[in-house]
Amino acid sequence: REAHSKYRLMRQYGLVAIIVFLFLLVCRAQQSSTDSLMNEARRLADAKEYEQAIQIIAGLRERYPVNADYTIWLGRLYSWKGDYEKGASCLIPLVKTEKASIEAFEALINIYTWSMQYDTAIVYTEEAIRRFPETSSLLLRKAFLLEKKGEDKKAMQLMNIIKGRLNHDNEYEALYTVLLRKKKNLISLSYLNTSFNNPGFDPWHFAFIEYKRDFKQAPVVARLNYGNLYHNSALQVE
Repeated sequence: REAHSKYRLMRQYGLVAIIVFLFLLVCRAQQSSTDSLMNEARRLADAKEYEQAIQIIAGLRERYPVNADYTIWLGRLYSWKGDYEKGASCLIPLVKTEKASIEAFEALINIYTWSMQYDTAIVYTEEAIRRFPETSSLLLRKAFLLEKKGEDKKAMQLMNIIKGRLNHDNEYEALYTVLLRKKKNLISLSYLNTSFNNPGFDPWHFAFIEYKRDFKQAPVVARLNYGNLYHNSALQVE
């Protein structure tokens, strides 16, 4: 009887092992299938075949609704296609959850940036900064959006805050250069002397000094011109 009991116990263990093995095979097959579909969606997106890629990712999202990566991908695909409204509708519920990733915020911020809805983009950027305060790229994104709105002073204040955190960052350097160019006043001085082979003609003298200042609405230029022709001099203000 004891030997029979051991045989039954071993048989039960064997059945459990077989079930676990089959379960792992199924999971591995499913993972392989999803990986293949994701690779195909990426290939289609690279080829700008967004509609087909959307169909694949939408199917994966329906099968695995708790996987946020598929939702983020779907939102990105809609935005790359130019359908910003659908892209935002995918991502807004996601960023409202407490476990929303920075990737979800970045995808949504991109949508509102590309559609030139800068105020809304700033709202979500500030929420992302609140959740991920150590991420300097979010401060850079806010500075970029402020520059787009013409709020250069606020943008430069942010740039000074993150200065040093983003050493040799191309986006930082590019935006910093843009802000400096807009901030600087410009003074120009020019002189032109036109001489003639005919000794009966005296040289002509032209000169100007110009001051340019950029304002939020439009640049303002003041210019003083000087000319001397035929021994006559004159000034002109523009």
